[in-house]
Amino acid sequence: MIEQITFSELDDVLLDIPPEVTVLLLGPAGIGKSAFIHSWARKQNTRFYYKNCAEMLDIGDLLGRNSVVEGVTVNNPPPWYSATEKTILCMDEINRCGQNSILRGCILADRKSVV
Repeated sequence: MIEQITFSELDDVLLDIPPEVTVLLLGPAGIGKSAFIHSWARKQNTRFYYKNCAEMLDIGDLLGRNSVVEGVTVNNPPPWYSATEKTILCMDEINRCGQNSILRGCILADRKSVV
């Protein structure tokens, strides 16, 4: 569902959205979407991690990278992930993802509800 609302209205709406629901903010560049979310996260005592999708090189930048530890492959979570703290991952410039794998990773991250 797409609704047009003001930032002050969004401030109230975000409190009612379950954490597993992804929110997409659309609007012209420079109106303060990312700054609003950063400020809102601070007010909620929630970690804020900003990721510019246009700067990601591959899917590991979003979902973490595998490594081998004592012969076992383990996934190293990305720096924005925390198992103990609520975190808002602000993914800016999604329309400028350089590779299809990164865009698919955005969808995968959303479906796994890791944030």
